[in-house]
Amino acid sequence: MHIPSEGEDVAADQVVTPTAFEEQLQSLQKEGYYTLTPEEAYKALSENSLPKDQKVVWLTFDGGLSDIQQTVYPLLQKYQMVATSMLPTYYIENQQAGYLNAKDLTNMQSIISFQSQTVYYSNLAQVDEATQQQELKDSSTYISSLFGKAPTVIAYPLGGYTDTTKELASQAGYKLGLTTEEGMARPEDGLLSLKRITVSSSDTGSSLLAKLQAK
Repeated sequence: MHIPSEGEDVAADQVVTPTAFEEQLQSLQKEGYYTLTPEEAYKALSENSLPKDQKVVWLTFDGGLSDIQQTVYPLLQKYQMVATSMLPTYYIENQQAGYLNAKDLTNMQSIISFQSQTVYYSNLAQVDEATQQQELKDSSTYISSLFGKAPTVIAYPLGGYTDTTKELASQAGYKLGLTTEEGMARPEDGLLSLKRITVSSSDTGSSLLAKLQAK
């Protein structure tokens, strides 16, 4: 999910406008959805244990872009929800334009968990094993240096991963792996190859709920 800046030209199916995002959060709140932290998501998927026995949803945002601070964070505060943001750490550490920086992350960590999306946003299915190891390890090291604990979630950039990638991710300490494959996250797909539901500006609150409730 990506919230575009005003005037930003990006494909409609890749983004959610601030207005649409707020409507979606309103619908989730009205229907009694509880937003998960990565720790709660892991427990739900590995132990089938749901917080408060509620309907749950895990909000994830890829890319580590600055719209997380500008739009997502204030709306999460407004509706008392939490989310997870996936970081390609090179762009964060080097304060690249359009990306979050370390200060942003620490300011938002109370309601947004920051996890890994490698170092250089590399397609892990297209690089050798040593490069995959380095991408997984170095991004974890940087995030650990900021928060004092290692990330447990890896989102595969561009959806690229192999069986080797999953093995290396596990060795690097990751417990959950997020793909770009469409569908509900289910443990039978493997905890390191979880599907996700794509959300865009064309999704109303009602259509988002329909996606979440589809079997």
